[in-house]
Amino acid sequence: MDPILTWYHFYCTGTLISNKFVLTTAHCLAPPKFMVVGMESVELSQQKHYETDKNFPYPKFDYSVINEDDIALIRLKKPVEFIKPERYPYFSYDKNDENDLNVTVLGWGQTGKESPISSTLLKLDKKTMNDGDCEKFLPEQINVGPGQICTPTSTDSGMCYLDSGSPLLLEGNDKNYVIGISSWSPKPCGFGVPDVFTKVSYYSDWIEETIKNN
Repeated sequence: MDPILTWYHFYCTGTLISNKFVLTTAHCLAPPKFMVVGMESVELSQQKHYETDKNFPYPKFDYSVINEDDIALIRLKKPVEFIKPERYPYFSYDKNDENDLNVTVLGWGQTGKESPISSTLLKLDKKTMNDGDCEKFLPEQINVGPGQICTPTSTDSGMCYLDSGSPLLLEGNDKNYVIGISSWSPKPCGFGVPDVFTKVSYYSDWIEETIKNN
């Protein structure tokens, strides 16, 4: 099962990467006061609440430039004991190795603009795409940076409202790696334009240092 978290009022999603730290996007830091920890459901009967302690947005993140350095950690006041955290990649890989990777996106977001939030964890199998193909769909002034990964969408599938911070998972040997976190899209909820994820390995040194020192 995947340790996916969400918080009031279900605005964002995050992933537990240690027993006290949640990985998410920096633009999600409102800040939340409580998180709901679950396995594959956010039904009331299966919720468990954890109070947050401190937010750690990436130091270079700028709220006015949301498409860059969109990554953050949230520390919980008490450790989560009943879920095994996901792993984030300690390795870095060449941009050429990122193309056509088989990946999975998880989230509880809406499946359309007018639809309600999902009560169960949704999964979507995707492939990564190269930067050049991705940039064809982005506004002219925006390029895909070294800290970003794109995935294509169809007209009826993609990251949607409330999916910010959702993990992009790459299956490894007996474990999943969180290689990306949902950041933004020119047109959410599909529409055939790419979803842009923050590339986790690009920030792995900062993640390790933040967890170690806090």
